[in-house]
Amino acid sequence: MLIVQSRIGVIGQAGLLIIFTLCISFAAIAGEADKVVPAVSDKDDFFAQVGEQTLTKQEYLAKLRYEIRQKYFHAKVPEKEMEKFRETVGRQLVNRALLVREAKRQGIKPDEAAIKNKIARLEERKKSDPYWQKNRERLIPGVREQYENDSLLKLIEKKVRNVPEPSEKELRAYFKANPEKFTIPERLRVATILLKVDPSSGGEVWRAATDEASKLVTQLREGADFAELARIHSSHDSAANGGDMGYVHKGMLAKPAQEIIDLMDPGDISEPIIILQGVAIFRLDDRVKSSLNSFDRIRDTASGLVKRENGTKVWIELVKRLRSETKIIVNESVYKLAAEQTKK
Repeated sequence: MLIVQSRIGVIGQAGLLIIFTLCISFAAIAGEADKVVPAVSDKDDFFAQVGEQTLTKQEYLAKLRYEIRQKYFHAKVPEKEMEKFRETVGRQLVNRALLVREAKRQGIKPDEAAIKNKIARLEERKKSDPYWQKNRERLIPGVREQYENDSLLKLIEKKVRNVPEPSEKELRAYFKANPEKFTIPERLRVATILLKVDPSSGGEVWRAATDEASKLVTQLREGADFAELARIHSSHDSAANGGDMGYVHKGMLAKPAQEIIDLMDPGDISEPIIILQGVAIFRLDDRVKSSLNSFDRIRDTASGLVKRENGTKVWIELVKRLRSETKIIVNESVYKLAAEQTKK
């Protein structure tokens, strides 16, 4: 289909820095502000004091490097955006410490079987790594602690988010307030003839394809069979079906095509349209308007959505409460240090 295209071992550093590359994200509560003190001298080797627990600069910098690789790869990021991102990662690290402590307070125990399996898989991956083999006894305790904390976080989140099933009244109110979530989008049945052009081709090639497409449009409007011309000329996957793409939802087509088809009536044939893959001709065969599902039909879907949203609210409230009840001191000078190091 002519759909818009989207681009879309564990221990590799010395010491214990690497164990923090497994840290989970807490994006939902990233907007919460930390309690901070004026910038502390860099000689103080800590990132944050969370109650009685100290988070080191090394922990923060390791997590920051990991999160940058996950989110940005090698992309160049504006400094203002990166500044906010560094602070967000810091809040995530603080939240992690708070939640691990809360899980222990609630008596939650890590999943020992899962931890054992993860360590076994790690050992298998690292069996030919000289550094790992030499320092294994020193590294394993830190890795185990990391896996235990990961397990505690997973278990406390599962427990907190396991909220009661929503009531009938709550479901109906949600359905009424969010009709867009239960609406079947407009569907379009279209056929196409695609004259494929390499995107890197020069203007002359594109002009030739456009001229050829214009001739085909003339033939079609004079009564030529669309399916036959599609089988002969089209490079699209639908060519074997006479160009019939079937039903597509609005928005699934490339933007230039969608904008033209929005103005067409069933039976209309478009002028040649330049898209990423080449030059295309479209015929609109049918347009099915969007429609709201009945409540009875979407009851289970609505129940799942409401329960998930209620669970998220409870989870966010827990984090807010833990932050409000805990003295949190952040060494802001570490953000400056991180800015310097991540530029290297």
